[in-house]
Amino acid sequence: ARQIVSNLVMSVTSAGLMVLAAAIGLVALAPVALVALVPLALATGVALVALTRAWRRRYRAALAREEALADEVDAVLRGVRDVAACGAAGRAAADLDRLLGAHAAAVGRAADLGGARIAVIGAAARLPLLFLLLLAPGLLDGGALTPGELVGAVVYVVSGLEPAWRAAAEILGNQGVELGALLARLGRRPAVPEPPASGVRPPERGALALRSATFRYGEHSDPVLDRADLVIADGEWVVVLGPSGIGKSTLASVLTGLERPESGSVEFAGLDLSRYRAAELRRRLALIPQEAYVFSGTVRANLALLAPDADDAAIGAAVRAVGLEELVARHGGLDGQVVPRALSAGERQLVALGRVHLSPARVVVLDEATCHLDPAAEARAEHAFHRRGGTLVVIAHRATSAARAHRVLVLDETGLHDRAAAPAPGGAPAPRRAGR
Repeated sequence: ARQIVSNLVMSVTSAGLMVLAAAIGLVALAPVALVALVPLALATGVALVALTRAWRRRYRAALAREEALADEVDAVLRGVRDVAACGAAGRAAADLDRLLGAHAAAVGRAADLGGARIAVIGAAARLPLLFLLLLAPGLLDGGALTPGELVGAVVYVVSGLEPAWRAAAEILGNQGVELGALLARLGRRPAVPEPPASGVRPPERGALALRSATFRYGEHSDPVLDRADLVIADGEWVVVLGPSGIGKSTLASVLTGLERPESGSVEFAGLDLSRYRAAELRRRLALIPQEAYVFSGTVRANLALLAPDADDAAIGAAVRAVGLEELVARHGGLDGQVVPRALSAGERQLVALGRVHLSPARVVVLDEATCHLDPAAEARAEHAFHRRGGTLVVIAHRATSAARAHRVLVLDETGLHDRAAAPAPGGAPAPRRAGR
């Protein structure tokens, strides 16, 4: 959004100055042109605003159709093996044809108004020239205009006013629509409603529990969680194992309130998550996904995102805890600039781990958040979160994580199961079984 706004402001400023300069030059050479420019500008503006509003509606509809088509293409390509195995190629092709036809029709409707809009822009750009040429004989004969002034005015219109006017109209139309579509998308309310601002302030610590929680992604789909019951005690270290695609990441999202069960409840410290204030709940429960978020900025800004008041001592402790010393040194310290694409996937994960380690969250869920780290770095990160205190839930990438935990949960086709885990040498203290 910032890039589009920046480009829009720069382009509009440049085109506006060009239009203004050309108009001033034209009026200076031929003051009589002012009589035509003012009513012409007003009439063109009214027509252009009306056409642009209608065109923007159709253009946004075309963008929505394009997004739907892109989503379907992505889904088909990702599941192309399943499509072939199920003999569903015809159905997939029919769905794509339907979406492609809808997109083509929407683009055609937008193009119709776009053509009318371009015609108005072109006419508005050429009418001053036509006006000058029609009045030129009378103005020259009456001495109101010299041949040199006429030539200069024509040059201003053709080389200055017309291209500047076209550029300004196109910029305001195309980039303005892109910005509007982006802002509309960013302004959409999340599917899960935020708890009321007047909700209960969550305590710093407490047990995390599922109470007969059922969650599914669609009305007719099989439940990922089916009346699941689970209690994770305050301070417990739990590892979740299960085959790929079984729903471990869904469990992580439900536990942290990012997804809401269709029935049952998720509780923290004895209260449903919906009872708590949203902003403060996010400070208590933290989820680190597999794809870590790192933004362009300093190392300090990335690490202190969730703890903006943290001092250098606290940041340094988090750096040492998760093993970020080499990355910080390579960037010249905490004030070094981070370029996300220059970091490896493992380095981005370390930054995300350090950020949450520094945060006030005391319930941390690692959703394969160490999958790009080597086993030693993974063990170091998990032990770091255990030593800082609070509850740790690890969606495991490696089975070795289970040997370090208090408890192991297994998620499979039959549901969520709980079994004890013996800690490895130097691992966590003896298991403490939580109630279920």
